[in-house]
Amino acid sequence: MVMANLFVKWLGSGSGKPLHRKVAVAHMNFSLRQAESDGDEEFVQAWSRRNCIPFYVKKVQTLQYAREKGISTEIAARELRYDWFESLCREYGFSFIAVAHNANDRAETMVLNLIRGTGLRGLCSMKGQNGKVIRPLLEVPRTGILEYARDNHIAYRTDSTNQETVYARNRIRHRVVPVLREINPEFEAAAARTSEILRGDEAYFERMAEGKLQAARLPDGGYRLEPLRELPRPALLRAIPMALGNVSPVRPGYGNILSVADLVRSGDGAVTTAGAVRCSASEGVLRLTRRGGETSSGEWSVPFDPSGTSLPDGRLLFMRSVPPGALKNHGKFHNLLFHNLFNYDTIINTNCTVRNRRPGDAYRPAGRGVTKSLKKLFNEAKVPVSARPRRAVLESGGRILWAEGFGTAEEACPTAGSKDIREIIVKECIWTVNSMDHDIREVLYSGEELQKIVGGLGARITEDYRGKNLLLVSILKGSAVFMSDLMRSITIPCSIDFMAVSSYGHGVKTSGTVKIIKDLDIDLKGWDVLVVEDILDSGLTLSYIWELLQSRSPKSIRLCTLFDKPDRRTVNIKADYVGTIVPDEFIVGYGLDYAEKYRNLPYVGVLKPEVYGG
Repeated sequence: MVMANLFVKWLGSGSGKPLHRKVAVAHMNFSLRQAESDGDEEFVQAWSRRNCIPFYVKKVQTLQYAREKGISTEIAARELRYDWFESLCREYGFSFIAVAHNANDRAETMVLNLIRGTGLRGLCSMKGQNGKVIRPLLEVPRTGILEYARDNHIAYRTDSTNQETVYARNRIRHRVVPVLREINPEFEAAAARTSEILRGDEAYFERMAEGKLQAARLPDGGYRLEPLRELPRPALLRAIPMALGNVSPVRPGYGNILSVADLVRSGDGAVTTAGAVRCSASEGVLRLTRRGGETSSGEWSVPFDPSGTSLPDGRLLFMRSVPPGALKNHGKFHNLLFHNLFNYDTIINTNCTVRNRRPGDAYRPAGRGVTKSLKKLFNEAKVPVSARPRRAVLESGGRILWAEGFGTAEEACPTAGSKDIREIIVKECIWTVNSMDHDIREVLYSGEELQKIVGGLGARITEDYRGKNLLLVSILKGSAVFMSDLMRSITIPCSIDFMAVSSYGHGVKTSGTVKIIKDLDIDLKGWDVLVVEDILDSGLTLSYIWELLQSRSPKSIRLCTLFDKPDRRTVNIKADYVGTIVPDEFIVGYGLDYAEKYRNLPYVGVLKPEVYGG
């Protein structure tokens, strides 16, 4: 509200008056705090009305969007907010989007990026202007803004969730930053100076990369290797994504960039990156080409294979069977899943193709009750023109049965009586010279670091359970590696048992449905039970196990987890022993898997989203 009042004050001055009709207030109601969110909306609307400024409002279901996209609430809110702001600019001709981030926000973002792992660009944190987004208050500390509001009698509302430490940013704000201020009372100012210094360094490397890339460019689109080899490694790692960006809109992961950098240095070989860009080096030239498929007009078509259809851009379209009766048992389906559920009986005896759009394409998406052209659907969804040729369409006998982003046709939508229901999945695929390591975006914990963490847990458990009848219960399969190292770091007598449950399947998010695959062999009566788990995520699985084991009358029961991911928690459960807190990322290795792979990695790393279709 301080920023809004400053704008009003400026608009009343000589320099601001000509722009009065070109300024508006936009407020998004995220539906996160029920009546409080509605109260915020009413407050901002009333202020806009009093000051005669146009007011735009949009109410969204942030939690539902986050679940559908498989992202955190914070990221979901940011995507929803800025996507809407951009649409307002396009529709009403606004030139800039002013947001009220302050100096504290910049410092917190710097720390958050550092914890998650980043380069210079991430440490630069927020910029005063980033495209259309401007931050007029970025140099002003939060205390200065509150003081201005008090002195000028500016009313404002406080988001109660800012005090909740379930969110990573809030934990940094309320727990980490106070400690940093104890060390340096001018922490925010120091962070601002650091950001400015690093921004200059980042700009230097980017200019160097752009210059060499331009000098290395050949008329046929290739790049001479010699100029690229002259680049220092930081500049080369910036030049590679620039070059890849000229061939494919898919942003390469860090592992992809390292693979191409190795290729540049070696001068011989080939590697395929995200977005199906084949990078080959020979005879002093680096060439980047998309994997085949498109005609000169941009149209493409490939035969449909339900077990896996390779698309020209390198993605894979396949179908996964859904258990019979799923519609009846589960009632409401997750929106994205429902849109991609398919009655396979409608095509099982018909030849099908997967293609991109054609002039005049139209179909009747399930649940909409109306037939629309693909062009109109693209326009309504604001799909960029450049992205439309990439969208896949499933056609059978001249009829569109499914379109990417808009779902199954009404005629192919499953019902409670459908016998063969399948889910259509489209995911990015990466072809690399190596295997598992290249699927990892970044390493969070090396093998040596993991041993230190486990050793510390073992020492604590040893002291706490002296003289007790300790039984370690490992939750398979993920905790198997952790369990084996943990039990060897405990120096008092203990017994072990195993329980196997399932709640993930082949997905990346906890399903919430828990199934016992293997139960315990030992009667828990008289035992001091310590449940050993690899990761505490949503807590749904462990909450179920906890209640089950408590019902078996152990003498005591506690929980030990190697990794805690509090940003994902949906139930009230806490571990008694925590190895370390990890960011809201999909991690694998050291027993943790995706689709039963990566458990044997000796370290723990973040899986690239393009591997699992995130």
